[in-house]
Amino acid sequence: MSTFILTNKMVLEKCQALFASSKETYNFPTANREKSRHQLEEHIQGKRSEVAYISDFQGAGKSTLMEMAISTFRFKTETTAMVRVKDVTAERLEQDLRIFGMLFVDDADIRTSWKKIIQGLELLRDFGVTHRCPIVVSGDFTIRNEALRELFDPIPRREITMEPVDRQFFLEALNSRLRYLFGKTKEEVPDDANYIFDDELLECLVPDSAVSVATFREILTLAEGLSYQIEPTEEEFLLTKDQAKLYCRSHPLDGPTDQQRPFLKSWLVPFITQLHPRGRGMKPFSAEEVFRTVAISGVEDSDSLSKLVLEPLCRGGVLHALGLPGNRDGIFDRYPGPYLPRPKLLLHAYAESESLATASA
Repeated sequence: MSTFILTNKMVLEKCQALFASSKETYNFPTANREKSRHQLEEHIQGKRSEVAYISDFQGAGKSTLMEMAISTFRFKTETTAMVRVKDVTAERLEQDLRIFGMLFVDDADIRTSWKKIIQGLELLRDFGVTHRCPIVVSGDFTIRNEALRELFDPIPRREITMEPVDRQFFLEALNSRLRYLFGKTKEEVPDDANYIFDDELLECLVPDSAVSVATFREILTLAEGLSYQIEPTEEEFLLTKDQAKLYCRSHPLDGPTDQQRPFLKSWLVPFITQLHPRGRGMKPFSAEEVFRTVAISGVEDSDSLSKLVLEPLCRGGVLHALGLPGNRDGIFDRYPGPYLPRPKLLLHAYAESESLATASA
């Protein structure tokens, strides 16, 4: 049984490190990425002319996974390991090939223009074909688009599957950080212990939904913000609904537009407060479902609903778009459905359900 006591003061003194969301902020020893790391290291060791894809939400830990694998082989370099797809040049690829014996390209995602993604991947493909070396492409769901994958045909492809961030996975990673920061053993801080959140708050941050929507970056950013609502005392640390209320009041969601308000009132607020409190059991919904249910002035079909209501909420960090981004009629469609609420919204619904309902009225 664990005898480790985590106090408010201990957390606040280590807060930035404990909840660091990237290795650029704090370099932790790795934890619980064994399966995906093994897949990636196998690809690197194979030295075959293949392209491996790592695709997941932004903030899921893709770049960190690549850094973990690279560190295994102790490549001698002081340069950034991965070039972003928009910055790919022949000179940079030559440099990386000399260092790694293979090519890594990152950030092939919706933050980059479709044209830049195509240009970067075509240059990568041509260079890889010439030198017959392994290739790794990392990005969000954009790189699941077959139009991009076909650029590399007939080069064999493989998928590196990221472990979903469920509660067990998240607690293992967080407890690994606690052991590292406070010099504890696994017996003192077990993998499945929860020293940080009460159960309902943890359920909001890592919801039990049909599709995993939690990412390390979002959970850790929210957890850090919640922690700053606590005074640095010697009392035992625990984040609860009280801190969630304080945090949400100081970090309000953007006010809804006239066209978003009916959707929030008639669909989204009941969806996350009554049907699926704290995200429990929620399944992705489509623009078509919403359009059939909610009448919105100026919205004539499901496409306009997506453009005027759902996509702005995705950009604002309220919804996740689960479809495959792609070039449609010359326009980069970055947020195709279906959709699911993100932990940020679930936290606000849990802490401030009355004010959220009022804002949508």
